[in-house]
Amino acid sequence: MSEARFAALVAAETARAGVTAKKMFGALALCVDTKVYCCFYKGHLVVKVAADKVAALIATGDGVRFDPGMGRTMKEWAQIAADSPAPWQPLVDEARAFVGGRGGP
Repeated sequence: MSEARFAALVAAETARAGVTAKKMFGALALCVDTKVYCCFYKGHLVVKVAADKVAALIATGDGVRFDPGMGRTMKEWAQIAADSPAPWQPLVDEARAFVGGRGGP
């Protein structure tokens, strides 16, 4: 289910100008202007968003801080719980905007 859900996101996102797909942490990731903003890691959606958004996702139980397996969580990356009812597209839109707005024109 989650893989099909992410595949639909990939299809929609890569149709956008400046969005490409590549591998990150051994997982398929989406990039805007070469900067990764989300990936599908071990059955979970992972998004790069502001630290306060990560805290909000944790507070609602919809996510946890992302740890790619090095024993160190990443402050601006959230892993969305597999059973979370939170819609993915708004999180992906927010992640794309967050990453796309960094250091860009």
